[in-house]
Amino acid sequence: FELDIKEKAYPFDILIHGDHLYPNGDFIANLDQRTLVRVSACGEVIWRSDHGSHHSVDVDEDGFVWTPILTQYYQEPTLRFGGFRFDQIGKFDPNTGELLTVIDLVKILKEADAAGIVLMNAPNPGDMMHLNDVEILTKEMADAFQEFQAGDLLLSSRHFNQLWVIDGKTHRLKWWQTGPMMGQHDPDF
Repeated sequence: FELDIKEKAYPFDILIHGDHLYPNGDFIANLDQRTLVRVSACGEVIWRSDHGSHHSVDVDEDGFVWTPILTQYYQEPTLRFGGFRFDQIGKFDPNTGELLTVIDLVKILKEADAAGIVLMNAPNPGDMMHLNDVEILTKEMADAFQEFQAGDLLLSSRHFNQLWVIDGKTHRLKWWQTGPMMGQHDPDF
């Protein structure tokens, strides 16, 4: 399949950074920071969604697609002086690619009064968090994690060397840990 994507900085600027293969042969791929695309087993583009999605793709038990998405620059002095980018989470319709839900992680931090967990690092303001994985806790796995519920979201921040779990319903921060991992990209429940 081919996608007409302009503004490539170099020939290999568009990478498949996350994917999901369906039993019928369709697949969803994140063309890093460009587009989320669903392609049929025959190579036909079913839909594409240009919301700056990147890194992992997770499909929950109801079939919805979850992935990190880029944001515009924030101006939030409680987290950093000057503008900065802080990833969000997108929930997409698997049949149409429509962006259904956006989870604002800056809002979650402010509501949890947890700015300190991001102030301990001073990463690049253009990619402050580097959210690289969103994974949904399944019903099958939930019993192994007594403090969490099916539907909760595990997040991985490379630049903060942190894992977070947010409530799948209220989107409140439930748990976080810095280290012992460094630069992790694919944690699992």
